[in-house]
Amino acid sequence: MRGTGRRTGTAGPGRAVGADPAGAGAAPRRGRAEPVRRVVAGLDVPSVSADPAGYALDPARGLDAALGIRRREVARGWALRAGRAPDGTGRIGDGPIAGSKAGPRRVLIRLIEEHARHDGLAGPLRERIDGVTGA
Repeated sequence: MRGTGRRTGTAGPGRAVGADPAGAGAAPRRGRAEPVRRVVAGLDVPSVSADPAGYALDPARGLDAALGIRRREVARGWALRAGRAPDGTGRIGDGPIAGSKAGPRRVLIRLIEEHARHDGLAGPLRERIDGVTGA
């Protein structure tokens, strides 16, 4: 829906988008539920929804550990994407749209959208990709 809507949302109850500039809240989310492994590479890895803690950042782990998880996952994602065509096809294995097809391009755009929604810092990048403006 290029250029047809306005996005709205928050980073959580009472928190405006962009309230987590370091990305610490989103780091575990991207680290544990990296869709590149599940959809693009077809690996059988657990969904974040299977974790009772959900998306919560474990305060005992701290920012350095959370960002370390994210960095390792990003490196793993780059390795899994290497040599794959952006318009290739992967399959969503579970959830409400199980069996649907999604390619690397869609997965990467979704990651940018998720980052922009929670951190607010990638909003301009997301807007250039999908044309939808707003938070």
